[in-house]
Amino acid sequence: MEREVQLNPRETMTALPAFVQPFLTWLTGMPHDGQSPRFQWSPWTLLLCIGLEIIMGLSFGISAFRLPAFAAPFLLSASWILTTGGVRTLYVVIEHSCTHHIFAKTALTNRTVAEIISVIFWTQSYEQFKSEHSTHHQITRLAVDPDSHFLREWGFFPGMTAEEALRQLLRVALSPKYHVANFSDRLRSSYSGSIVNIHRQSRWL
Repeated sequence: MEREVQLNPRETMTALPAFVQPFLTWLTGMPHDGQSPRFQWSPWTLLLCIGLEIIMGLSFGISAFRLPAFAAPFLLSASWILTTGGVRTLYVVIEHSCTHHIFAKTALTNRTVAEIISVIFWTQSYEQFKSEHSTHHQITRLAVDPDSHFLREWGFFPGMTAEEALRQLLRVALSPKYHVANFSDRLRSSYSGSIVNIHRQSRWL
């Protein structure tokens, strides 16, 4: 018996009008066959857009304090989404790409961009992030995986039910101990490593 061919779900949407296709590509994250990108992204244009997103988020937050009390929460919500989304993307996408040496063509540029992000936003220094991330790739989900160690340290263990994990997530999110420890680690990692490394690299720029 012949196996039925499964049509790509995105291709089933091509029956819809052409003017909605760019929106459907954005929504699904997948172009249909033969669709050409309207804008050629590069690592630097992505970095620029993330920077504009953060600036917009901060501007919304500042503007919210000038609005009436009933209207401010709406602008503050937009501010939190844009600001935290932008900073998170800088760390998870840009700095992560730098540690894999795929953001820029030279190792020095990758390191410098990562260190600047680290200093401005108090994230892990380039060397510490790269070391832990390299270990994570080699021993993913094992006991000595830095990510696994972090989860166990804050009460997340294999075999937890979804309800148990959710309760623990709420406890950690509301724990002053977690936020103080996390903030201290970020400061120590960023300012003990990144500024020294940038100063060392500046001699070669």
